[in-house]
Amino acid sequence: QSDVCGPNSPPERQEYGSNNSSLIKDNQINTNITVPYGFQKHDRPSMSEYILFIWVTTLLCEEIRQFFSLEAKSIRNAMVAYFEVFWNQLDVIAIILFYVGFILRFLPYTECFCAARIVFSVDITMWFIRSLDLFAA
Repeated sequence: QSDVCGPNSPPERQEYGSNNSSLIKDNQINTNITVPYGFQKHDRPSMSEYILFIWVTTLLCEEIRQFFSLEAKSIRNAMVAYFEVFWNQLDVIAIILFYVGFILRFLPYTECFCAARIVFSVDITMWFIRSLDLFAA
């Protein structure tokens, strides 16, 4: 399988490190480049993916604990109080994006894998913004 997130046209294959430096041939961009960094689709999750899944799940549990520890008279008031805090909103968005990307990553379609990579890119941006809270305090 390839590391392609472009249109599914049959471009000429260019191996990593080959002497052919031209990526544009006959007005087609060659998107079928083998990348040696492990970004290709795999059928089974790696150990780091298991660890990341467990870590984000613990963050989800912490957010649920924070929500239920709010002293509010109703669930609606608790939701309003919880989502008034910007960092809680960001946490929920980042956690949801992670699980969406994680599910898309394992669907057997190339388009889903490419969509997962895009979702993970946006998600990592959310986590970087979230890390700013450590420095803003």
